[in-house]
Amino acid sequence: MKISMQEALARAETAYASGKNKEAISIYRAIIVGRPRNFEANFNLGKLLLKFDAEEAVRYIKISLEISPQNKHVLKSLVLAYIQLGETKNAEKFLGLALEKYENDRDFANLQRKLDKGGTTTQTETTIAAKASTNPSSLTKTKKVKKLKETFVAKSYDKTIKLAKSIVENDSGHLLSWQLLGASYQSIGNRSAALAAYEQALAICPGDAASVCNMAILHLELKDISQAQLGFQKALSLKSNWSVAQNGLGSTYLALGDNSNAEKCFLTALTLEPNYYDALVSLGALYKEKGRAKESEEYLRKAISIQPGLPFAKYSLGILLKHMGKFEAAITLLDGLDYKDSEQTLVMCLYLSGKKEQFRERLELSIKRGEVNTIVGSLGSRAEARYRWDKPNLFCKEPLDYVDKTSLLGKCDFNKLFVRPALDILGTAASKEHQSILTNGLQTAGNIFELEKDLMSPVEEIIRSEVQLYLEKHCESEEGLMRHWPSHYSLYGWFISMQRGGALDAHIHESGWVSGCVYINVPPKKAVDSGNLVVCTEDTRKFNEVGPDQKKTVDVLTGDICLFPASLMHYTIPFDSSEDRIVLAFDVKPS
Repeated sequence: MKISMQEALARAETAYASGKNKEAISIYRAIIVGRPRNFEANFNLGKLLLKFDAEEAVRYIKISLEISPQNKHVLKSLVLAYIQLGETKNAEKFLGLALEKYENDRDFANLQRKLDKGGTTTQTETTIAAKASTNPSSLTKTKKVKKLKETFVAKSYDKTIKLAKSIVENDSGHLLSWQLLGASYQSIGNRSAALAAYEQALAICPGDAASVCNMAILHLELKDISQAQLGFQKALSLKSNWSVAQNGLGSTYLALGDNSNAEKCFLTALTLEPNYYDALVSLGALYKEKGRAKESEEYLRKAISIQPGLPFAKYSLGILLKHMGKFEAAITLLDGLDYKDSEQTLVMCLYLSGKKEQFRERLELSIKRGEVNTIVGSLGSRAEARYRWDKPNLFCKEPLDYVDKTSLLGKCDFNKLFVRPALDILGTAASKEHQSILTNGLQTAGNIFELEKDLMSPVEEIIRSEVQLYLEKHCESEEGLMRHWPSHYSLYGWFISMQRGGALDAHIHESGWVSGCVYINVPPKKAVDSGNLVVCTEDTRKFNEVGPDQKKTVDVLTGDICLFPASLMHYTIPFDSSEDRIVLAFDVKPS
């Protein structure tokens, strides 16, 4: 089984602490073969070799100094090595450099006195220097470092944090402690503390690729895509053949809607590491969005075969199978998974597969648990429309009462703020998504509010104002939609452009709370309902038992904005015109 760099370093230090010098040396050498510029491996190997071969030790310590030129611990070890070799001139040279920066350092002053007397290091002094993890220290600290590694490998992150803090209180230059402090904070979700710890690690060793990459992952989680991208690129400049950084860089391209470059990065990551779970899942998700279902399924199944105990690939495959109409297979995969909204997706698959009684049991269980979300709300409405079940709907019992439309034409310069940006973005968007439910049209990839902040910030401000008016209008409602309104939300948006005959099939936005559309251009109507929006509890075109009272046709015109509960299904009526029908669709998503 492949282990991480931090785990390999931990094993080397554990081996040394246990007196297994040859094993520790072997591990450090193996790390350096794969990562010749790894600071810790070079530095620790150099110090360890001081006990056996000072000349070879100098080689690795000097590489460490190239990576971190101002590191006092490296300078100290190098001076000790030259003194041990009797190379007084070299020892004086590097000691002079050290004293220029650390003139008040007691250890450097002692070394200067030793050189002045023409002395050499004792075996005890050499052994102490070799034992230090990043700083000559007591055996107590060595034991702490060993324990630090053990707790991190055991995923006892609270204990790791406590130990790391105790070490850096006495030795602020202890690189490994800062690295594991950052990794531990990152693992428990304390991102600000993790960033601070990695910054300390990089202050000690600017070439520490692991800390650079981990910081980039944090920026990606915080949706600071530009900083994340710069971080992954820097990590790759330090270590070009790193699958983790390649996968991370691909994720930034994906967030930017650049599916082509995202695909290249994911494939490169898999070339470097064919069984890399994260890259397999990333590529599977990308191919799903691009409509390449067969390839998506292939990569996700391979990920599951490699890590059958991890839920993400199973969840992603379950979602894919649902979209492919393979409901039985999706049900088998999602049942008991307990990951994200896997239970709600399972209930949706039971409904879509016609397993009425199993669907009833699971729906009632969801209601009993008090789940207030879009999927359960939609399924409750659909079951009431088709089966005449009168059950509580904790999200929105009467969703058609919350469909609002207003015009923006008198509220802003619509052409400047909406039309021109839409045309610019549709003309230059790096990537368009395939949508199986979209006929004769295209859709931009990614969140347009994140990808085009300069153009879309005024648009977002206007939409947020309209959402606030919507909330104020319905604030006295007892529906869960209003009573459980998210305290914080983000907008996720995309443009849809349709040509003659274009239409969008019935669907819901499962991750939204409220869905909306701004109509950038609605072509002249040759028929009364041409190009209109239809919202419904269930698709009346597919189920004869669903009455006409379960839908509402919204007569939309250029400049209109429409808001409605995300639990409602909606579709567009085909139109016949040489003009494109352009819409900005968006979701109000709980943060």
